[in-house]
Amino acid sequence: MKKFLSLLIFFLSLLVMTGCWDSKELNEQAIALGFSMDVAENGAYQVSGQFIIPSKVATGEKGGGGGGGTFFVETAKGNDLFEARQNLQNKLSRTMFKNQRQSIYIGERLAKSGIKEIIDMITRDPEAGIRTDISVVKGGKGVDVLKTSYPLELVPSLASLKIHKQFDTAANSTFLNLVVTSSNASSSSLPAWTLESSSRKESHQKNLKFAGSAIFNKNLKLVGYLNKEEANNQMWITEKLSHQYITLSIPQENGKISVEVKNLKRNIRTTFQGNKVKVYLTLTGNGEVKQNNTPFDLTQSNKVNIVEKEVEEQLEQSIRELIKKVQKKYKTDIFGFGDTMFRRHPSEWKKIKDDWKKEFTEADVKVDVNIAIRLIGLTGSSARIEEAR
Repeated sequence: MKKFLSLLIFFLSLLVMTGCWDSKELNEQAIALGFSMDVAENGAYQVSGQFIIPSKVATGEKGGGGGGGTFFVETAKGNDLFEARQNLQNKLSRTMFKNQRQSIYIGERLAKSGIKEIIDMITRDPEAGIRTDISVVKGGKGVDVLKTSYPLELVPSLASLKIHKQFDTAANSTFLNLVVTSSNASSSSLPAWTLESSSRKESHQKNLKFAGSAIFNKNLKLVGYLNKEEANNQMWITEKLSHQYITLSIPQENGKISVEVKNLKRNIRTTFQGNKVKVYLTLTGNGEVKQNNTPFDLTQSNKVNIVEKEVEEQLEQSIRELIKKVQKKYKTDIFGFGDTMFRRHPSEWKKIKDDWKKEFTEADVKVDVNIAIRLIGLTGSSARIEEAR
């Protein structure tokens, strides 16, 4: 009887065991680390993939695109993005494996025509990876980035992701963030890249450079760009930045002081003044003096207060200019003011949500920046100036 029960349990366990019956061996897969999406000259959609060459990765070789490197790039066209991707698969001897995909690059021409199709296709793909880095190539094509090698990385698609992490902007660059912002009251923004000629005279290589943010309207069409400083301020307002740097001059003093601002926080309060929306934006952070090339002695508390005030005034001015620029030029809410209205004034939001574009452009936004300098270093004034005295 015990033998019979043991056999019964054994066979029942086989029924509930889940094996990898549909899995593919690694040597049957084409591992894609980067994808690009563009509009070709004839108007067709163009999808490209950057695939690693496993035998070359093991040897640490660099370069790619043509031959002899760690990766190669393949391209296909179609009437829509899915057809283009399927045509790309038809060019490969192995099945595309997208679970390791690190980056997606969107060409400017496609971004201007709209990226709704990109969101639709990726969200229907079980291998999509919602934390994939996604960005726009300013003034160029996405495939151009895939074909550009990067000296510090074996596979170039890793470069943009790591640069975002260096700038502490990775949270703003994921596909998940794009889906979230495209489905609420805010408009979307994505990181932007440019390809610039190398500064090395002997090199004809194009270099990847962070170019700020690409701004999309509610129809998910590209309407313009913010430079790096503007992009940082926008991410501070949307709570996607933890630190940034500022260099300033002190009145009546020679030289400059550089400050790193950390622990960035924001608070948004909205109200109505008559029929006009009023926004109170408060930004806070802690400062650390990184360099002081002035005779300003920061061991004196009144001197520190002066630096704090200068930092606050400079940041307030640049943030006011950013908000005014977006209101008048791009007319799209990339700051989340509409989300705050929806959460805090739901009944009033119902009345204005259909006209939010107009309400946003006319909103009165008050900006208040509060920075507390916590660390000044080991010396008060410039060490070089102290030595000269």
